[in-house]
Amino acid sequence: MTWSPFEVVLKAYEAGKYNGIGFCFCSADPFVGLDFDDCRNPETGEVDSRVLEYVAKFKDRYVEVSVSETGIHLITQGKIQGGTNKGNYEIYDQDRFFTMTGVLL
Repeated sequence: MTWSPFEVVLKAYEAGKYNGIGFCFCSADPFVGLDFDDCRNPETGEVDSRVLEYVAKFKDRYVEVSVSETGIHLITQGKIQGGTNKGNYEIYDQDRFFTMTGVLL
């Protein structure tokens, strides 16, 4: 519980205290994050159509390009059932951290 609320982090970031912002998944929040690697062409921005079809299944979602620019992150509400590795992506609901880019998909 040492993480800070977004408003506090944003203020510190804007003041130049940090180089970026991240999102920490913890057991006390209702969020899950899906990490899709190697699904995006960083030169064209094109995303694998199978990944886009999967992403479209989530009505309430935040989706952005990952730091590598070759993947995407999706954050939505939910709880994990049956593990964290789902084949072509990873899913987390606690004890993980996403570095945020703010580059929306």
